[in-house]
Amino acid sequence: MKLAAALTLAITICSSVRTMADAQGCPLEFDTNVTYEVGDKVRVNRVVFECKSVHCSQIGFEPVSSYSDLAWTVLGFCDGTIAPTTSPNFSILTEVGDGCPNSYDASSAYEAGDLVSLFDSIVYECKSSGSEYCNAGSNFAPGSDNANLGWDVKGYCDGTVSPTNSPTAYAPAQKCRWYNGTQAITIKPWRDDDRSTYVAGTRVRKGTTIYKCKGFPFSLWCKTPGYEPEVGTAWKESWSMAGECNGRFEPTYSPTASPSMAPTTSPTAAPTISDFPSLSPSGSLAPSDIPSVSPSSQPPTCPVTNAVFDSNYGVPRCESASNSCDTGSLIVGRGQMNEGVEPNLSNTLDSCEDGNSGTYSEDESIERIVVKSNGCQELRAGELATIVATVYVYDKDDDTADFFYAVNASNPVWVYIGSAKPTGSDHLTDIEMTYTIPTGSDIQAVRVQFTSNEGPSPDPCEGGIDEAYFDRDDIVFKVLTPTCPVTNAVFDSNYGVPRCESTSNSCDTGSLVAGRGRIDEGVEPNLSNTLDGCEDGNDGTRYEDQSIERIVVKSNGCQELRAGELATIVATVNVYDGDLDTADFFYAVNASNPVWVYIGSAKPEEFIFGFTDIEMTYTIPTGSDIQAVRVQFTYDEGPSPHPCETGRFGGLFDRDDIMFKVLPPACPVTNAVFDSNYGVPRCESASNSCDSGSLVAGRGRIDEGVEPNLSNT
Repeated sequence: MKLAAALTLAITICSSVRTMADAQGCPLEFDTNVTYEVGDKVRVNRVVFECKSVHCSQIGFEPVSSYSDLAWTVLGFCDGTIAPTTSPNFSILTEVGDGCPNSYDASSAYEAGDLVSLFDSIVYECKSSGSEYCNAGSNFAPGSDNANLGWDVKGYCDGTVSPTNSPTAYAPAQKCRWYNGTQAITIKPWRDDDRSTYVAGTRVRKGTTIYKCKGFPFSLWCKTPGYEPEVGTAWKESWSMAGECNGRFEPTYSPTASPSMAPTTSPTAAPTISDFPSLSPSGSLAPSDIPSVSPSSQPPTCPVTNAVFDSNYGVPRCESASNSCDTGSLIVGRGQMNEGVEPNLSNTLDSCEDGNSGTYSEDESIERIVVKSNGCQELRAGELATIVATVYVYDKDDDTADFFYAVNASNPVWVYIGSAKPTGSDHLTDIEMTYTIPTGSDIQAVRVQFTSNEGPSPDPCEGGIDEAYFDRDDIVFKVLTPTCPVTNAVFDSNYGVPRCESTSNSCDTGSLVAGRGRIDEGVEPNLSNTLDGCEDGNDGTRYEDQSIERIVVKSNGCQELRAGELATIVATVNVYDGDLDTADFFYAVNASNPVWVYIGSAKPEEFIFGFTDIEMTYTIPTGSDIQAVRVQFTYDEGPSPHPCETGRFGGLFDRDDIMFKVLPPACPVTNAVFDSNYGVPRCESASNSCDSGSLVAGRGRIDEGVEPNLSNT
């Protein structure tokens, strides 16, 4: 392609360009988890940046972001890695011409000698030998790892290309672009004729002011008459201001020296909105994309471990224990899709292959997977971890991410964790799933499967009508042994339930109660896993309908389970409807002759689907040293004190018991006896304590709870 003149505009490029030599090496890739100081050097692909202000670690000021020129200086390009010397060198870029040539466009055709700009800063020239790579897609684009096959770095540029001395009937439009994560996109003026094309995330300009279409449902009004930016006040319901067109995006206010705080670990309550925005403008603006005026404190810095492709496993792997494992760019793209062939495909432990249809950055693909602990501690069995999948979304309503783990990466048996859908309007977005790292092998794996028109799926190599657009990627990482050793229960045929025979800090059913009754695709082993033969419902399908998958009883620390001390029951359940499903918790002092005592009930998060943990804390009672716990999981029944609840949806109910050994209390507890003379429970001898036990359980003559020996006063 040759650069065309508009009307009589002639574009002139300075012919005196200094020849560039490769640098001796590249600094480390920019990392959002690192705090940078003035003078620090980083790279983005092969472009080198130097920190020039206190904003280098602040969100929104990353290299190649909207405000990068306020924090970073482009130094040049580099090749290879920096040798361990004290003074690595970089190629110094020379300014090319009086302005920037057109931005690189993957949809354009280029010829040898064509000039393009990247990030409105770096000038590239299409090589005469290797020009075929100039049109080989984004994997060979300027700034990519393979750019040197088709492009030479010529220097840097600033501003628009200058016209000749006598242009006629034309003035170059002011530069107005934004970077969408892969390329610079020209922002067009708002036009009534284009209203039908405006969707969430669309950017338009009025003069030099940029406006961004808000997310659903407010985006519906971006294409509606009467919501033109700057006309009246109704437009504020659908559009937010997003900067200025002056060759860069500048914040409205200058941020303070310290970046804003990291996100809180506990999200606020979910907002409630109507299906459609109000026709009457409220006058309140959604938060803009502009950084906060008063950022406050430094974000925490947890070192990130970058995975390396392991040819033995055929997937990215982090060999050493760390707080996280990050694929980086090792899995970008999908299969053999157009302009996005995935490196080292298929990046799965079992050779489950990806679909090859579609175009990179337009259709579904997994771009990155990070497994991280919920803090800076190392990934450890028995602790929570979060999987973050960065994906390209085609349709947020139809696309779904399924998450799996394998306890042993060398012999993977995939266990379904759950599924989640993308939210918001961003085309490139993160989807997260939290799970408890299982005990077992110290080399474990996680899989993310991203599908279209399939919905949540427990099949780790799902097929479907749109499987040509499906992507799966695995990551292998090292796991430390649990801080507190976990005791795995064994099925006891005498009692008919899982049992931990020795004292321990915990007792874990593992997979001994997975599934429910005789449901489709999920018959429970050794059913019914209850001490009294209370049976499960047999309706539904595993992974779609309710089931208890695992029960753990653990002390609140590493001490052994002991009467009189607190313990926590953790039930891993498969949720069908977070609003209608309920877990009921019970204990029995004597597992050989169980009398179930209701502890309480809890519900899963309202909008969750798939596997999740529900917890209940109680005080281990005194009595027998072989005790039991029951979890009952019901649908549309609400909290129930009945340990074998029936109801109109009883075919979906699940109950499972677990037996464990309990030590006597550290301080012996004296159990009261009902004294008919006083009419109340009484401890006759002196002791460190006096416990009514169940002598006052219930109240008066209430339904199903008449108090014994009432009124106990």
